Amino acid sequence: MRRADRLFQIVQILRGRRLTTARHLAESLCISERTVYRDVRDLIASGVPIEGGAGADAAGFPVRSRAGGETMKNALLMIVLAGTFLVLPAHAANPSFDCRKANGEIEKLICMDKDLAALDRKMAEVYPQALAKATKKQAGTLKALQRGWIKGRDECWKSGDKKDCVRRAYQTRLTELQIAGGRLQAPHEVPYSCDDGKQLITAFYNDSELPAVVLTRHGKEPVIAYQAPAASGARYEGRNVEFWEHQGEARLTWMNSETTCRPRN
Repeated sequence: MRRADRLFQIVQILRGRRLTTARHLAESLCISERTVYRDVRDLIASGVPIEGGAGADAAGFPVRSRAGGETMKNALLMIVLAGTFLVLPAHAANPSFDCRKANGEIEKLICMDKDLAALDRKMAEVYPQALAKATKKQAGTLKALQRGWIKGRDECWKSGDKKDCVRRAYQTRLTELQIAGGRLQAPHEVPYSCDDGKQLITAFYNDSELPAVVLTRHGKEPVIAYQAPAASGARYEGRNVEFWEHQGEARLTWMNSETTCRPRN
């Protein structure tokens, strides 16, 4: 069993039983109790709310932790093998889908991470609202884009930092839906004149999931770019687009061309 699958199974067992022992987990998953404690440590580090405590030995006598003077972090790992674990239901990671039916590594990751689960619940709220406001033609496109987004999110299993990849996928898609679905007040548009002779219209959204700007050029579909780190000024990145504003002018990279733009008076 892969480690990711094993961690997921531990969470599911704890969800179902609330209170269980390391021995039960080890027997259920055909692993050693030492592996159980290591996996529980990793789950706690990732934000899964698990508490551990010493239980009783086979004869019914209380068993004490062997941690001695170690820190509490290490003490958890050294709880004797009759220890018990408890998941606190009020803080469990609960996404919008049924974790018992989670399919694939990324859905299982979401089920084990409260931050990702919260983003998934938000998606389950925002997407239907955007869909309800769409025309019949727009709804078809929106559904196709959402299916493509889910497929892209699930490709995060290939990432070196899976959680960050999934988090970013949710945040950018939520921003798109918030803007497209009219959930945010439309900002004042700022027109720019560019050195290549083409006009640029910008609309900055600061209350979306991620700060973003909608860029529109003559004859082109609007493009969303998301705020990105910058040494100075305000920089936004989107698919094949970059807008970097600094000291009264902006450098615009659009597809394979670059130009300088200035706000129109």
